[in-house]
Amino acid sequence: MRKLLQSVLGLSFLLLCLTACKGSAHDSPPVIDISSPDRTVESLWAFQSWEAVKDAKEYANRQHVDYSAFAPEAQAKFKGQLQRSIERAGYQAKNRIRKVEQETSTRAVVHASETGWNDETEDITYLLTKTDKGWLIRDKTKVCWRCKGAGEVDDLDQKTADIEAGRYSTNPKKKCDICHGKGWISAIFD
Repeated sequence: MRKLLQSVLGLSFLLLCLTACKGSAHDSPPVIDISSPDRTVESLWAFQSWEAVKDAKEYANRQHVDYSAFAPEAQAKFKGQLQRSIERAGYQAKNRIRKVEQETSTRAVVHASETGWNDETEDITYLLTKTDKGWLIRDKTKVCWRCKGAGEVDDLDQKTADIEAGRYSTNPKKKCDICHGKGWISAIFD
C-alpha cells in the first residue's frame, strides 16, 4: 500500500512539475555570471541543474504510455522510475563553495563540495583565470579515485614476487598509474 501511495504521489509530483514549469523561467537557461570566481562556479552549477531538470522533463514527456495494459506492480515500477528521474534532477543545488583563494589578480582557486545524483559528496577544486571577459574555469580537479590522494598504491606484483621467492614483503608501493603520483586528477583533461 505504501509503495502504491508513493507511486501515486510521485506521479502527482511529476505532473505538477511538468505543468508548473511549462512556459516558466525554467524553459531558458540561466544567465552565466563570470564577474567573480565564486559566481562563475555557481553559474556552472545553475546551468548543470537547469540542464538536468530539462532532460528529466523531456524524459518524462516521452513516457506517455497507457499503463492500464500492465499489472499494478509494473505500473508502480514505471511510475517510480519517472519519479526518481525528476527527484534526481537538480541535485547540483546541494553543491557548496567551501573556500575561494585569489592567488593573483588573474588566478583564483575555488574549493567546493559537489553532490552527485546519489547524494555522495566529493571535494572539487576549480582553477580559474581572469580574462578581459571575466573569470573562466581553466581546470576542475578532484582526488584520485584509485590512490585516494596518496599518489601511490600497493605494488601487488612486487608483493607476489617476494612471497613466491620466500622473502618477507614489506608492503611495497608504486606510483599510481591513474594520477601519475599527483594524488589528484583533472575532471576535464584526464
